[in-house]
Amino acid sequence: MTATAASGRDGVSAASIPDEYKVGGFALGCQAFTFHRFSAFESIEKTAQAGARTIEFYPGQKLGPDEPDLQLHHDAADEVIARLRDKLQQHNVLMVNYGVVELPNDEAQCRSVFEFARKMGIGIITSEPAEDAFDTLEKLVCEYDIKLAIHNHARRANYKHWGPELGALDAEGS
Repeated sequence: MTATAASGRDGVSAASIPDEYKVGGFALGCQAFTFHRFSAFESIEKTAQAGARTIEFYPGQKLGPDEPDLQLHHDAADEVIARLRDKLQQHNVLMVNYGVVELPNDEAQCRSVFEFARKMGIGIITSEPAEDAFDTLEKLVCEYDIKLAIHNHARRANYKHWGPELGALDAEGS
């Protein structure tokens, strides 16, 4: 389990997470990938069983154990989103984040992710965005008032998201 340290204004943020979703004053939760061998619905159940009340989903996890071909995805039909919301509510778990999701330099593809985040009421999207996508993403971050978190892994060849330099260069306009 991890402590959620989210920030944002209109979506879910650490300050806006209702007390009913906090444990000892903290928003504790899981990244659904913790339970990647299980469905999204089972991840919600396991998160609740562990005593946590928040969750971050990732694209591609199967939705339920009885429907292996139906996946949680930002392009999911409204009926799938409604089922996800119902399951979250049933177990008193709040979705606070979505990722790690690909964000290419394609506004329409990125917009579908931001629309999903808006529908789910989350304030943060986690990604390893394409380097040439930052202008598009900045526009969408401002338009939707949803934060973008950069996901990183350990340093390795040809992997540019491992350290803070990518963000620093972008902030400087380089």
